[in-house]
Amino acid sequence: MWCVANEPSSNEDGAREYFEPLIKLTRELDPTRPVTTTAVIFATSENDRLADLVDVISLNRYYGWYVATGDLETAEKLLEADLRGWAAKHGKPIMMSEYGADTIAGLHSVLDTPWTEEFQAGFLAMNHRVFDRIPSFVGEHVWNFADFGTGPAIHRVDGNKKASSPGTAGQDRRVRAPRAMDGTPRPQARLNHRTKRAAPNRGT
Repeated sequence: MWCVANEPSSNEDGAREYFEPLIKLTRELDPTRPVTTTAVIFATSENDRLADLVDVISLNRYYGWYVATGDLETAEKLLEADLRGWAAKHGKPIMMSEYGADTIAGLHSVLDTPWTEEFQAGFLAMNHRVFDRIPSFVGEHVWNFADFGTGPAIHRVDGNKKASSPGTAGQDRRVRAPRAMDGTPRPQARLNHRTKRAAPNRGT
């Protein structure tokens, strides 16, 4: 699948005029693959101007992290309403091209505390519950898996680490803990929650 743009200002005036010929050209150059753009949080199902031009709606969403930080109950409601809005208006396949919560490996809490491994695991589980409730939802990609650096910022401790929770592999490609997000011991495999198949852990 070709992604013509990542997080363009697709909710602003001029977006359609700018991107429509680029999307058309992409299809002409390679008619064998679907085309998408990724919509940033400011682009909603009500104000986005590109969704009808693409084959797959790709969304970058961080409910529970950048929006409703630390409040997974509220985040779950916001995320589901967001996805259902896109599904109802456009009737196209939807995927989550970015989602995640930063984590400091080894930081723990019994509460839903941002930056802890437990919060990140709960954050991912919340997202997956919502994804599975949307019939038109077709796939997701945690941002980010590995090999990604960011500049210094007060909201990113030692870089961007949105995939380092128990049961997932972090930037060093090692699984943080031998458990899946549901707490089940699983030292040799990670669980694909959509297909319910165990996939090999290439990070070990």
